[in-house]
Amino acid sequence: MSFVKNLLIIVMCFSHLLVNAQIPFEKKGKWGIKNENGKTLVKPKYESIKSVDLIENRFIVQGKAKRPFEDVKLCYGVIDSNGKQVIPITADSIEVTKRGFVAFISEGKSIDGKRWHLTYKTHVYDWNGNIRDSIPGIVVKRLPGGFFVSSDIRGIMSNKANGKNSYEDVPGILYNKNFTKIDDVERLENIREDAIITYKRSRGESEYTYWDNLTLTPILNFNHYDFLKKNKNIIIISDKDSGYGSEYSYGYINFKDKTYKAPLFRSRQLPDGSYVFYKDNEENECFIINSDGSFSEAVSFIYRDKFDDEKKLFFKKNEAGLMIIDDLEVNDVVPTRSLRGLLSVQKDGKWGLYNYDEKEFVVPFVLAGPVSVMNKKYIVTLIGDDWNTIRLCDIEGNKIFDVSSENLIDLENSNPDIIRTYKEDGLKITGIYSLKNNNWLFEPGKYGDIYTIEGDRFAVEVSPNKYNYVTSDGVVLSTLNNVEKSYHAFQNFTDFIKVTFTSGKIGLLNPKTGKWIIPGEYEKDIAFGGGSGSDRRIAVQQNSPQGELVSVYTIGGRKVASQFFPYNLYKRNIAIYNFGQKYLYH
Repeated sequence: MSFVKNLLIIVMCFSHLLVNAQIPFEKKGKWGIKNENGKTLVKPKYESIKSVDLIENRFIVQGKAKRPFEDVKLCYGVIDSNGKQVIPITADSIEVTKRGFVAFISEGKSIDGKRWHLTYKTHVYDWNGNIRDSIPGIVVKRLPGGFFVSSDIRGIMSNKANGKNSYEDVPGILYNKNFTKIDDVERLENIREDAIITYKRSRGESEYTYWDNLTLTPILNFNHYDFLKKNKNIIIISDKDSGYGSEYSYGYINFKDKTYKAPLFRSRQLPDGSYVFYKDNEENECFIINSDGSFSEAVSFIYRDKFDDEKKLFFKKNEAGLMIIDDLEVNDVVPTRSLRGLLSVQKDGKWGLYNYDEKEFVVPFVLAGPVSVMNKKYIVTLIGDDWNTIRLCDIEGNKIFDVSSENLIDLENSNPDIIRTYKEDGLKITGIYSLKNNNWLFEPGKYGDIYTIEGDRFAVEVSPNKYNYVTSDGVVLSTLNNVEKSYHAFQNFTDFIKVTFTSGKIGLLNPKTGKWIIPGEYEKDIAFGGGSGSDRRIAVQQNSPQGELVSVYTIGGRKVASQFFPYNLYKRNIAIYNFGQKYLYH
């Protein structure tokens, strides 16, 4: 029943509209209004009549008007169906909004009765012709979200005379649809169907604003922009307030896809005309806008070229997710900072070493991981899921040994028969590998401190304060107990090794044989004398409560002289000096 009732109401309303239809008509070049029965409601006297779709009984008419400051011209106004004026026929133009009319009106003020000073206003009327607002200037551009109003009439007229759009390069004000002021701008810079860009000066700097054209809400501010040369739907934007100091930060606006990135990136133009955007953060955000406007994923790396200059490299990713390096397509790239000009590259699970400067491979795809360091004979690579293992390979990629990544591998050792591993903190040696025997002399993690003596001798801590003195062939020459645990426990003086004990005393060890030259019962002070080779002389001292015993030995271990000097001896220091002069140099 309710459906039938509603249907009858709709039919009655429609019939009412038909009965009360008001139709513009033309007769002898003039326009009037009649009803559906042909009865004239408004005599034809206007140059044009246009009904208003948004409301009944309102018509925009064009008629002749004479204003004091000009000859008769055609102006616009609004009437109802009875011919009553709602808005006087004095406007240069009239537009319809959802809430009423907007009329653009020229006004004149007499200067001397002959010359006039013209001003321009925009009146906002409600449907009944009441002025809701009056704004200096005229609407020179209607936008989906509002209006652009300018008082620069000279600029507008100049544009029209030169065939430009009236709003180009003229200052004005943005208003929304309700004629609420949004912003003062110096010009409308770029207008799209759903977006506009405005320009003005702010604090001495150029300021562009990207607006949503439908709502006239600001989206982004920036200092500068450039169109992508081959794609006018994309602009590259930049801004100084970036967090990068005096450098600009960059972003983009893609009008076609309605996407954008705020200017928070570093950027540079690549040789092919594309732009790379990147951030120096942990995520290492990076992407490329190609010259045709397409986007590519990208990765960035810090790289040292053959001149040891640090550079930042950028590589695109193709649709398959592979990185493109010159003519190569690879799965992964790791810069090798210690090897200038080289990149570790991975394809299908195998790694190679690529000379980016020379555009050629140094090592083909034969390695199990990226290269850390290398020399002419050996390569150190990182392997494992988290690169938690270091592998030493020969130059052809054949494995020699693996070791935990807690260790580093020393390729600069003077002894060609061994490879040392060490820890980065303090360069502490952790292991010794024999290249002659292809085995560990001292496996990392199984020993305490390891000291290298003369390249082919080692003092190895086998238990706390206990050291074996060993050759590079693994032969134990001697065992030393109660050795002090410090960086100067073993000091190499070429002809002998000074060993410091936990008691604070010292001994002198023959570096070749591992035998004592002087046993560890003397104080730390050593005086060197004359002679050469095994006859070179040294003096050591041994303290007691009564005095000190000074002894002179040769490097070969022969005792030359010894004398006790009591503490109460008259002119004791002179006596010791004379003793040393006698036996150290004669």
